[in-house]
Amino acid sequence: MRIEVQFLFFYSKMKINIIKIFCVIVFLLITACSEDENVIAEFGDEKITLDEFKIAYLDVIKKPDVYDSKKLREEFLDELINTRILANEANRQKFQIGEKLQLRIDAYINKTLRTAHFDSIIRPKFSIEESNIEEAYLYTQEERNISHLFFTSSKQADEFHSRLKQGESFSNLAQEIFGESELGKSGGELGWVKWDQFEYDLAMTAFREPLDTFSIPVKSQFGYHIIKVNDFKKNPLITRQQYEDRKNKAKYMLEFKLGEKYAFDYVEKMLKNAEVKIIPEVIMFVEERIEKNLTREPNKFDEMSEIQLNENEIARLEESIWDRRNDVISIINGREIMVGELIGALAYVPYQVLQSSFKEAFNYTVRDFLITEEAQELGLQNNKQVKLKAKMYEEYLTQLEFRRKLISRVEVEDSEIIEYYQLNKAKFKKTPYEECVPVINKILLRQKRRNKIPEIIDSLSSDLTIEKKTEVLHSYYDSIIKNRL
Repeated sequence: MRIEVQFLFFYSKMKINIIKIFCVIVFLLITACSEDENVIAEFGDEKITLDEFKIAYLDVIKKPDVYDSKKLREEFLDELINTRILANEANRQKFQIGEKLQLRIDAYINKTLRTAHFDSIIRPKFSIEESNIEEAYLYTQEERNISHLFFTSSKQADEFHSRLKQGESFSNLAQEIFGESELGKSGGELGWVKWDQFEYDLAMTAFREPLDTFSIPVKSQFGYHIIKVNDFKKNPLITRQQYEDRKNKAKYMLEFKLGEKYAFDYVEKMLKNAEVKIIPEVIMFVEERIEKNLTREPNKFDEMSEIQLNENEIARLEESIWDRRNDVISIINGREIMVGELIGALAYVPYQVLQSSFKEAFNYTVRDFLITEEAQELGLQNNKQVKLKAKMYEEYLTQLEFRRKLISRVEVEDSEIIEYYQLNKAKFKKTPYEECVPVINKILLRQKRRNKIPEIIDSLSSDLTIEKKTEVLHSYYDSIIKNRL
């Protein structure tokens, strides 16, 4: 059975998935520096390169309220060293990561392949001039109050556009389209929006359109739109430093928007030639489990995360459908997709889509599979950055699971409880020892678990000579800051 992949349009103040922006930034930062792998730390037979640091550090500095500094860089370098030491010890002990973690690693590798595909196939299709950046920057300093009409076909959009030109009311047409919904009652008003909340053509239309006028039909991923500008407001004057920072951000946003536009057109052509079969019974089973286990509301932090499901959500989802991980859920271009593969793929679908519509979430995974498949055909699995990212992610998951195993083994001895009780009798006043045991056990267990990993790392590091070349690290990031000023 052939299916047509559609995309969900969020009528109320839609936000772009900012995760993709940072995928672009990763490659901008990587390609901005020379191919020479500058070593920033050495210990034993191990080396940590600047390229490795850049890949991991980006996930740190893109978090809210986290800002780059020399202190943060050095602290994070220490974390990378500790991660490598623990991962090596896990490998020495022949620690097995298991099937669940392997599926996560495979899904992450596929994600890096899609990023490499964008960099090699989509990014060369467009260029950005300084004038484009200046225009984008100006738009980031505005907000616009807009209304819109939405259509599923160009023919319908053209028909309503003609009616507007003939003098019919925008509000009346909005009510005709949206009915008794909130949009219908408000005349299609989306409220105050920012330039970065829409994809490229919609954003440029909304911010180029003069006040109190309506646009020609504009195509997006979701359908066709006619935009009307009701009002606008500008941000107050800012400092030179703020200007440079925001202009730089506007550049990244513009690159993302253009990339998204070209990528959508590219994928749309792929989808027309794709043969997709679904297994309804398995689809319904997975959808039911997702609805049951993913109940939290989307939040702004989802947009800042590359992986859209947190550890607890992934664990609950895995547990609920693990017994059917080898069931075929779909067949894409003759290739069977198992439920287990889908779990990993869903972690990279925007949470807002995943939580609101399994159909649209599944469509995302179809699109991602097609891109991944083409990336593999192009041999991008041999790309240097793909291999490096995959290695680091496997290392990270290995040491993380190893940490959990070590911590789970921690126990509190009776003698430790007695000693703690004796030293803290005053705190417990006249409470009998037997009643204090559970409380003391909990306190000591928490302390010992907190100290377990640092103690093991100290022990493993005691025989190593760790040489850190922080001057190389600081030179690279300081040069980026200097070039921006």
